[in-house]
Amino acid sequence: MKYLNGLAVLALVTALLMLGSTNSQGKQGACDQGDGKHVITIRRNEGAGPSVDKSDVTVCRGDTVQWVLTGPEPDRSYVINFVAGTPFEGVAQLGSSERVITATVGASAASGAYKYNVEVEGDPVLDPRIILD
Repeated sequence: MKYLNGLAVLALVTALLMLGSTNSQGKQGACDQGDGKHVITIRRNEGAGPSVDKSDVTVCRGDTVQWVLTGPEPDRSYVINFVAGTPFEGVAQLGSSERVITATVGASAASGAYKYNVEVEGDPVLDPRIILD
């Protein structure tokens, strides 16, 4: 009987350890969700300035973030401007006269929240965040 109780305790401890373990890259939490590709839609709202479909996006190192401009006159120039640090190596400002801007989170980027401005030509500034888990 002691043998069976010992096996039951061992099985329980093993199960708990497996639940609390991280994956092979040492990541755990929101970072493990999804396929590593994040699309943020920026909508131009006539007379009201831009809006984004996600004000906070949680990413991991190596993930790709893509901003897509939609709405009236989607061919306007726009800028993604990180004013106090960036998770994208060597890039504090991303700009485009096209509808799409794409960047990859740097392998050595520090964890934390990165506030950025969305500046669409002639519209008020919007300030969402990229959160590196």
